[in-house]
Amino acid sequence: MSSAAAFLVDDEVSPKERLAELFEQIAELTGQRNAIDAQIVDIVAEIDHGGLAGMTGARSISALVAWKTGVSPRNAKTIAAVAARGEQFPRCVAGLREGWLSLDQVGVLAERAADGSDDHYVELASVATVTQLRKAVGLEPRPDVSPKPQPERAISRTDHGESVTYRITVSKIEAAKVDAALAGKRDGLIADWKRDRDQDPDATPDADGLHGESHADTSGLDGVATTDPDAGGVGGDFSDVSADHDDFADLTEGVDSADSEGGPRAPMPNSVDAFMELIETGWDGEVARRPHAQHTTVVVHVDADKQVGALHLGPLLTDAERQYLSCDATCEVWFERAGRPIGAGRSTRTVNRRLRRALEHRDRCCVVPGCGATRGLHAHHLIHWENGGVTELHNLVLVCPYHHRLHHAGGITLTGPAHQLVVTDADGQALTNASLARPPTQPPPAVAPCKGPTGERADWWWYTPFQPQPPPRN
Repeated sequence: MSSAAAFLVDDEVSPKERLAELFEQIAELTGQRNAIDAQIVDIVAEIDHGGLAGMTGARSISALVAWKTGVSPRNAKTIAAVAARGEQFPRCVAGLREGWLSLDQVGVLAERAADGSDDHYVELASVATVTQLRKAVGLEPRPDVSPKPQPERAISRTDHGESVTYRITVSKIEAAKVDAALAGKRDGLIADWKRDRDQDPDATPDADGLHGESHADTSGLDGVATTDPDAGGVGGDFSDVSADHDDFADLTEGVDSADSEGGPRAPMPNSVDAFMELIETGWDGEVARRPHAQHTTVVVHVDADKQVGALHLGPLLTDAERQYLSCDATCEVWFERAGRPIGAGRSTRTVNRRLRRALEHRDRCCVVPGCGATRGLHAHHLIHWENGGVTELHNLVLVCPYHHRLHHAGGITLTGPAHQLVVTDADGQALTNASLARPPTQPPPAVAPCKGPTGERADWWWYTPFQPQPPPRN
């Protein structure tokens, strides 16, 4: 009988009393869960400090935890953080083992709090929510690092439905390059636009116009450069020259929406057109120089007598290194005897763009269990092409660079065909995506119920943040 049915049968229990009973059950189970999380943290700490994770093939401790426990990557990072910094917060970790602190509460401190703050936060953590702990840790004064580090290069994408905004952060020097490239490309597009309308491409509408010194402020990309189809610009002062710059009024003045034949006339190119032209030009050049599936061109010299290979003007290669370099590349092989070339082998591009798309559609991510990487993937031949393996879909899988190197180094083995792929570790044990979760065989930990935070509103006016020790000065 369910708890709801039992509640309906027992008319003597009031809703308030029933809710109190349910809260008691939650408190008991929460305390047991916290103690179990502490045991998992202790196990992960032993794996981390003992260097035992390397033989699993996992890229990191958090990836190993997410793989073996079935939790989300975010929760796995919390477990790994507590395991890594547990020695810095002995009292908080002891509260986790005793069941009156949760993993998320201790995780906030392990991820963000300063060293030596265990005594300061242990009492607060017993009554504060996770959000309040984040606020308290955020009030810690941060050391003033001088000189100020340069802003990291970054690019973000925001989808607005009908438009997309790109936000780019670069240094001042790189921003000047972007400004100059946009100005030059925009000048060329406008010259082509004028020539198509039987105008003189060498005529300058103004001495300070496009064909003179650009009005683009080189500080426009000091912090951020944005592109928005609705804004008509590419960050900084790159605005729509056809609409906002008076120097080009003579180019747009009197231009009708249709030409003499009644057809629509293309508008004068703006900065967004120049930006897209730069993207398309660079893309076309990259495709011609190095197609999507081609990582590099490998020139290998092979001694026909000694069966030894070496890079062109480079060092000798082991079998694993040779196969790794030529696995997804254009490989040019020269056969030599007594130091003299006697012939050239085939030069092959192992994975073309169309086959690469089919691979990405099928595999989606790195095929090694527990990895899940989606960027920078390599196309790996299950039977290497130098051993007669064909460049077909059934003989190819996508792997991340880490597991690709690990495979050729002998750490893991991938055997196919692709639809029956088997991944084994160095001991020959098969790796699967299944977690280690199973029905428990031991009783739950005997700990006190966890009442949880008080839920009161924090008055930060009276809170004294933790003061980290200043760094030593020589």
